[in-house]
Amino acid sequence: MTDIAHTHEADSRTQSIYEHSIGVSQLAAQFASVFGSQSYAEYCGILHDFGKFNPDFQEYILHKKSEKIDHSSVGAIIAQEKLKEIGTLLAYCLAGHHSGLPDYSSENGEGGSLKQRLQKHDLLEKARGNPLSETVSVVPPNLGSPGQYNSNTLHMWCRMLYSCLIDADWLDTERFCNIEQAKTRAFHGASIKELQQKFTSYMKGFSTSTGINDIRNEVLQNCLDAAELEPGIYTFTAPTGVGKTLSSLGFALKHAELWKKNRVIFAIPFTSIIEQTADVYRKVLGKENILEHHSNLITENLTDQMKMATENWDMPVVVTTNVQLLESCFSAKRSQCRKLHNIANSVIILDEAQMLPPEFLKPILSLFQCLVKNFRCTIVLCSATQPALIGEIGSGQAVIKGLRKEQTKEIIPDVQSLFKRMQRVSICYDYKNVTDWRTLADTLVEHQQVLCIVNTRKDCQDLYRLMPSGTIHLSATMCGAHRSKVIDEIKEKLKNGKTVRVISTQVVEAGVDIDFPVVYRAIAGLDSVAQAAGRCNREGKLKQGKVVLFNSCTMPPIGLQRYGAQATKKILRGIDEFRIEADQINKYFIEYYAQIQCFDKNQIQKLLSSGSLGHIQFRSAAEKFNLIEDDEQQSVIVPYGDCIDYLKTFEKGFFTRNLLRKFQRYTINVPKKMFELLLKTGGCRKILIDGQNDIEIYVLDPCYYSEDCGFEIINSNTIGEKQ
Repeated sequence: MTDIAHTHEADSRTQSIYEHSIGVSQLAAQFASVFGSQSYAEYCGILHDFGKFNPDFQEYILHKKSEKIDHSSVGAIIAQEKLKEIGTLLAYCLAGHHSGLPDYSSENGEGGSLKQRLQKHDLLEKARGNPLSETVSVVPPNLGSPGQYNSNTLHMWCRMLYSCLIDADWLDTERFCNIEQAKTRAFHGASIKELQQKFTSYMKGFSTSTGINDIRNEVLQNCLDAAELEPGIYTFTAPTGVGKTLSSLGFALKHAELWKKNRVIFAIPFTSIIEQTADVYRKVLGKENILEHHSNLITENLTDQMKMATENWDMPVVVTTNVQLLESCFSAKRSQCRKLHNIANSVIILDEAQMLPPEFLKPILSLFQCLVKNFRCTIVLCSATQPALIGEIGSGQAVIKGLRKEQTKEIIPDVQSLFKRMQRVSICYDYKNVTDWRTLADTLVEHQQVLCIVNTRKDCQDLYRLMPSGTIHLSATMCGAHRSKVIDEIKEKLKNGKTVRVISTQVVEAGVDIDFPVVYRAIAGLDSVAQAAGRCNREGKLKQGKVVLFNSCTMPPIGLQRYGAQATKKILRGIDEFRIEADQINKYFIEYYAQIQCFDKNQIQKLLSSGSLGHIQFRSAAEKFNLIEDDEQQSVIVPYGDCIDYLKTFEKGFFTRNLLRKFQRYTINVPKKMFELLLKTGGCRKILIDGQNDIEIYVLDPCYYSEDCGFEIINSNTIGEKQ
């Protein structure tokens, strides 16, 4: 036989290239029908393995030779020859269906550039020389322009096609090679209609009429009313405490059911909030219907269905991170792109929208508009501090076009009124003076229950050391597991009315449900100030909570944090007492964005713009679209809690990816210069893993980690004193 696509080792069965090509083309066409591109996907499915007709490949697969044969370039060459410019776009999908989307002209990366791959005509002639190659049709259907795409959005169309092709390829291969796994994968969760019914039934248990519940019910009804409006881009602007988690779910399910959307995707900035949100949704809709997917996920805790669902997001409700969602949409990797076609025709809720990184706003907003216009998505930007993304953004030469006002709908009919009704704190600001740590510490001691939030980890430790015994420190110098334990202790003390004074960085502002009568906040962006205020009188037990905004004796870090503080100072000039309102937040973001020098710092749009149609730098753009900058930081594992036992297991040579993920709860980031000092003096050590040369693991010496402050910030003068 000279047309083998796959062999089954257990029983020597074979799958022909024809059978596999037809199977993949049918699945890919089904996936791409969601955005009207089934003919293109079908053609890609037919062509993708045409290179396997090469006698050299048949020799390789029959005799299990180690030297692999390039079979992906052949279909790409055929598509480009037959369809010219459109064929070039299909060629990316075909050439990269194993190695990832290539650059058009770059010489970097596995598999080379598309331009190089399209020159391999010798492989094409070898494949065509196989008499059985005629069983796979290579005559293109009537394929014209793919639709309403421009030079800035064709890359996304290509990516979506690529996703359809590789998921179909994966699934058809699985059906042949692993029948039992394919059967397990067949479960896709309940229908959207069934989930909406579950939600409605659950919410009936919250009919108690109280002041805050009346407002929450009103906000929920606003969401349900807005869900009937046409798909598009929505803003959901509401203060903390009004039940946005459940109300946004209500909007998403009703909108998805009415407008025949396939799934709901919640993207959240922080894994701590994701875990909380996913738990809430599992309680409402059933754990079998909620896929939680992020970098900290321990897959050994998942069912087989859920493990497989993380590969392509084929579940009705997905809870993930902004990083996972956005970086996948700009990725060139096969594994990350596989899920993309299941983003099409979905409702996407972006929680804490103010956290969208300004330096990537241009490609991100272009993506949002493309998903809505070309891939039938509805996007909801959800925030208590809604960023000013409508109209022109920025100033001077850095101005970019944001969302169009006519295409953006606000879910809450009267945002200003809602903010006024939810006011639970007043904010005092001593804008004239600078407060030193000693004076601040003396002031904080006057309160039995008080939270003070500062801008840096060093500030946090410096102030903490001036406080009396029993004060609690909370910052990113403590690993996630340590912080969780401390937060539970804080909640317990607050609940029981005990004395509790906390010195914290902004880690306490994101998804930490604590309620202090008094909160102090070092000057920062107004969105951060609002988050801090959300930790004060959160449950409305007091007539009025007290928030004190102060100018600290140290400047916020250079960059975005300092821009935020400067914008806040500008709009609060001359104001010594205020309440946060929606129009004030809008003014703040206008001032904040005016300081940003570039909204596409790595020129992502330029790399992805097709210019000369089809010349796209997929791989280069993916490498530059990195939302988490870690060049100046080094991850280090700290010996805390259960991690000590995990490390013993690890060092005995027992290595799994899940064990590696468990370490993430026990990891901190250390500045590179500080890390180099630690490494040089033995303050941390490297663990070597046999056969895993690509993984670098560093462990902190226990003497540098305390129960009080976690990693104690060091310098070259003190590093040797600990040992």
